[in-house]
Amino acid sequence: SLKWSSSFCPFFIFIFKCLISVFKENKAPFFELDKISPKAYASAICALIGIQLAFEIANTLCIQFLGVWGQIATDALMIAYWTVIYVFLTRYNDKVSFKLKGTVAMMIVLALLMGASVAFDLKIISDYTIAFEKYTPLSPYIMVEMTNADFLFGVRSLIFESAIALTFVIYHFLSVQENERENKRNKYVFLRIAIILFGATAICALKYIIYPEASMKALKNSTTENRYYEGSESVDLVTDTFTAYRTVGRSDGVICYRKTETKIYDGDRLITQFDWISLEGDYTINGNQMSIRDRYEEITVDGKNVRVIEGRVIYFYENGTHNVVKLDQLAEYEKNDTVVSLCEQMLRDGNVSVFEYACEYLMKYDESFIAPYIERYANGEFNENELKWMYDSYYRSEYIADIARRDR
Repeated sequence: SLKWSSSFCPFFIFIFKCLISVFKENKAPFFELDKISPKAYASAICALIGIQLAFEIANTLCIQFLGVWGQIATDALMIAYWTVIYVFLTRYNDKVSFKLKGTVAMMIVLALLMGASVAFDLKIISDYTIAFEKYTPLSPYIMVEMTNADFLFGVRSLIFESAIALTFVIYHFLSVQENERENKRNKYVFLRIAIILFGATAICALKYIIYPEASMKALKNSTTENRYYEGSESVDLVTDTFTAYRTVGRSDGVICYRKTETKIYDGDRLITQFDWISLEGDYTINGNQMSIRDRYEEITVDGKNVRVIEGRVIYFYENGTHNVVKLDQLAEYEKNDTVVSLCEQMLRDGNVSVFEYACEYLMKYDESFIAPYIERYANGEFNENELKWMYDSYYRSEYIADIARRDR
């Protein structure tokens, strides 16, 4: 939902006028003549502005004191907000007849919407929390996660609030007395179309005209392809990056969301796919062409070339087979001497991040190697190479130590 600003005043007056027309007068805004007096309109709009301000203050306090978890509280506040507005506007509407069955049905729909929104919030919060546990404060990875989370919460709010509003509108249609509904049946159908199509378009346009700040500027999707050869064999890496830009001041737009997904193909066969955090410095743009910097390590293990792609996936060609292992699924992977040797070599080189994924795997297949690392990390002891790697990769040493203590 939109945060309150004095620049939004005309915008909210426009919205409140529509709500008064729908809930107080049972008519289609812009398509039926007003019957309510200007004084009554002004009084109702002033009251609605007061309700809006009260809930904006409550939203702000939730976010301030609960942080990212406050988003769940705002879900409940959004339902409460629309309930208060609806009750306020229909309290003297004698053409509305509320029935228990319809009220219960509406409550069930609102509960389902609330559950879906909370589930979405929990997924975002989980990714956000993991990033904060893993990376140092204000690292580029944290900033990307914060930006993405803020954008996704905004999208969720838009969809959630639109669904709540539509629920109340439909409930209101069904609660209008039968004789009123028969007399205006065609207008109700027109009202639905007007609200969903004309209303949505007009509101978005009005918001952009009145207050373009923070509006969507552009959406871009870029694709890069890389082919890696291993003798006569090859695999293709196709990376798609979706970027959303938002208007800020006089700028050409700043990034408000970025998602990067890589797919690995053997010919036309998809082997695996995974998401990863791409930083602004990971790519360059020249016209309509975007080039992503290769982010993989090529390591020779037991005479084989093994690639660690984006720190997320291991790829190697062995015995006529393309082998792809996601590091976050390594604990369930079968024993493979190449994978064991790779993990051990990466740890010896100071790559502490592999410890998060390889600890359990090596405990099963080479406990004598990993046990000293677990003990050392659990005590917060890291050598010079490990400390340098964590500094360059923005990793928190406490995060690695916590994993070691858990597995000790």
